[in-house]
Amino acid sequence: MRRRYTGVGSRDLPDNIRDYIYTVAKRLESLGYTVSSGNSWGCDKAFTSMVKAKETYQPQPADGYYLDDGRPITKEAIAEVRSVLDTSHWNNMNDYAKKLHSRNVYQVLGYDLKFPTEFMICYTKDGKDVGGTRTAILIARKHNIPIYNIGTQDDIKRLEAFLDTIKPPVYKGVEINSKQFGLAFALTNPTHSYAGKKWFGKGFRKPHERNIPVHKYLSSKKIKYKGKDYIDVEEAYQLNKSTDTGIYKDIADYALMVELMEIKLRTFPRLIKSIRTQGGSEWLKACTHQPYGAKTRWHTNGDNMFIVCLVTAYNRVN
Repeated sequence: MRRRYTGVGSRDLPDNIRDYIYTVAKRLESLGYTVSSGNSWGCDKAFTSMVKAKETYQPQPADGYYLDDGRPITKEAIAEVRSVLDTSHWNNMNDYAKKLHSRNVYQVLGYDLKFPTEFMICYTKDGKDVGGTRTAILIARKHNIPIYNIGTQDDIKRLEAFLDTIKPPVYKGVEINSKQFGLAFALTNPTHSYAGKKWFGKGFRKPHERNIPVHKYLSSKKIKYKGKDYIDVEEAYQLNKSTDTGIYKDIADYALMVELMEIKLRTFPRLIKSIRTQGGSEWLKACTHQPYGAKTRWHTNGDNMFIVCLVTAYNRVN
């Protein structure tokens, strides 16, 4: 699971601070961090525009207390904001301002309010607690989350010293095959067809216990390849794989598998997000594919082509 930090701040920021945020955001992404921010101009965009590992929270301008992705702004989030703001301050806000302040809770504590970030990097002029950023700062302080306000040189020095202590993550992969659960099952090829010599023609897998968690990643959508529908990657591969031999077959089958896996990831984008959350291509490289003891070209104990193809496909769509 990727580590998270909060990146927020003023809409007005000097160019040198913007450039510094770009550098820090990319550095933290390379160290396995996801930034939790808003989608406003200024600091929010600076933190999120240069990275792929991000989660953003922005309220809808329309009536009702909702985020821009349709999720409701919960009463628990509103209560959290009100616990750090004066009643008079809250009562003097219009509805949209209240929503803007409430989304700050999610930037710090996560949408379920149970997954706080490890630290906060923010920018306000001269490092003062002002504006909407003040709300995020107060929430972070309430939950003892370290804060680095790069509006001051002292905090920039503190941040640099802290960044130097962070070590690259060591990812723990999973075994990907059709006997697994959840994401480890969803990433295998025969998700709807039967594995084994008699898999073709048997249709969809019969519902059973281990298929239940996979519905958060997959659906009944087909894999479309060259104008035809296939029930999953396994079926598409088996019906289109190369009839060549030797190295020519390996090259052709590798290209086909990467293309089919890429189609699958684009068809089910939640897979892309879930892989990114786990650690992206580095996490995939730590995974294995060894459903039985064989040492074939596809298996981890062999040439590991399944994992190599999956990493390549993910890098293409991410």
